[in-house]
Amino acid sequence: MSVNAPGELNCPALQVGAHVITTHSCTSAPSVAETTCSFKCPKGYTLNGPSHKTCQLDGTWTDQAVPIKCDGKV
Repeated sequence: MSVNAPGELNCPALQVGAHVITTHSCTSAPSVAETTCSFKCPKGYTLNGPSHKTCQLDGTWTDQAVPIKCDGKV
């Protein structure tokens, strides 16, 4: 497990919508700075939101206010 350098903060576990595929650690526990989590959807769904987010040194995720979800085909 990585240890933060002084002054670095952990980012909270990410909240993602149903059907979003990502690494379990991204959604189940805090992440250390510079961790990047990627997102995709199963066949038949379209990703709505960024394809990845990165934990920043200040303890926030890039595109923090943008939700990640999978939209079904219409």
